[in-house]
Amino acid sequence: MFTSHSIAQILSDLDNMKPGAAIRIPLASLDESKENVRSALNRATRKGGSNVATASDDEYLYVWNKE
Repeated sequence: MFTSHSIAQILSDLDNMKPGAAIRIPLASLDESKENVRSALNRATRKGGSNVATASDDEYLYVWNKE
């Protein structure tokens, strides 16, 4: 589904990050729309009990753990 940045990889990266640090994912590297990626992250984090935030600009999707 997502080649360069799978949901599992994003969640794994988040587990290893310091609070407040964000993952910056180029939108061009996603096979799906940023909306679909955000939805998939929302489902996965709710299921796993994580509290994650996302934001984006014209080039990147940012994902980080909320405190």
